[in-house]
Amino acid sequence: KKRLQSDRVESAKAYSNSLQVLQMQQAQMNALQQQAMGGISGQWNAQAMYRPPETNVNVTVGYQPGRTTINVGMVPEEGAAAGSGGVTSGFGPM
Repeated sequence: KKRLQSDRVESAKAYSNSLQVLQMQQAQMNALQQQAMGGISGQWNAQAMYRPPETNVNVTVGYQPGRTTINVGMVPEEGAAAGSGGVTSGFGPM
């Protein structure tokens, strides 16, 4: 009878230890998942840019928790710095 009781105690200890290890592994997996998903708070930042075809307009939209930004800008034409029919073609003597 004492042997049976001793075996039960050992079995309960082994079960408890196994459960503790599984709980620690679950906590580690949760921590890794939170890191992969953007940190503990789960905050995401996103940004997108669009330039309509055949225009020099550039629209950028950004998002982060608590803040959204929209920027509209003008992008220089290709070759404008060289003055070959770009922005600078209207400057200088005619």
